[in-house]
Amino acid sequence: VWLPRLQQQHNDTKVKTKELEAKLAEAKMQQAQQLAAEASEKAEVYEMRAKNLQASEEGIKAQLALYADKFTAVQSSLESSNDMFVQYRDKINSMTKGITKLEKENASLRRRCEMSETRATRLNESQKNNGAELVHLRAQKVKLERLCRALQARTASPSSETVKSADSKPSKNQQPPPPLPPPSSSPAASEPPPQVGNAPLLQGGESPGPRHGLSKDGAAAPQSADGSAVPSSEKDGGIIAADEGGAIPSNQVSSCLAELD
Repeated sequence: VWLPRLQQQHNDTKVKTKELEAKLAEAKMQQAQQLAAEASEKAEVYEMRAKNLQASEEGIKAQLALYADKFTAVQSSLESSNDMFVQYRDKINSMTKGITKLEKENASLRRRCEMSETRATRLNESQKNNGAELVHLRAQKVKLERLCRALQARTASPSSETVKSADSKPSKNQQPPPPLPPPSSSPAASEPPPQVGNAPLLQGGESPGPRHGLSKDGAAAPQSADGSAVPSSEKDGGIIAADEGGAIPSNQVSSCLAELD
């Protein structure tokens, strides 16, 4: 009796085992299906990512090509800028040398300008001094001409008797000699004194020519009808004339010499 029960229990156990195995297989199948679904989803996601990565790769490749072109352009511009920098450096060096040369020339011209200004100042001073000396020499020349004419008048003045006889017996055909020319204002002080008539001057201012009396300013002194100098005793009248003895007063000669000093 107990054998069929055991067999029945054994069969029930097998059935339960089969059911459990079926459930386990179903669970595994569901799990596998779930894993397959997840895997398919992941595959889809990975595929989408791959597509995105491929698109991004293409974009990156395009950017890389663009960057390569830009890098090439930058490199070429850098090379050209290096060439320009070398040219500018050469120009700067040449300009520096030119500036140094111009500074030296400027310093030289400045020194020459200063020397020229100094020379011009000295020339102006010497010109002023020469002008003053020229004025002084002209004044001395005028005074010497006056003194020479005074000495000529002294040597050419007749005696008082000759003057009196000439005044008492004037000649009709005799004409008075021409007056002496005024003193020249030429700067040459070494010019010989003017001659009286056609007779040359002797040493010491003596002349054998006609007899004239001169004033201090170089004008001819008053003359008589026969051309002889009229004696004058005026001290301040400015006329240098011979006295009765045919000689000029010593005070008038001394005054002329004092004027020369």
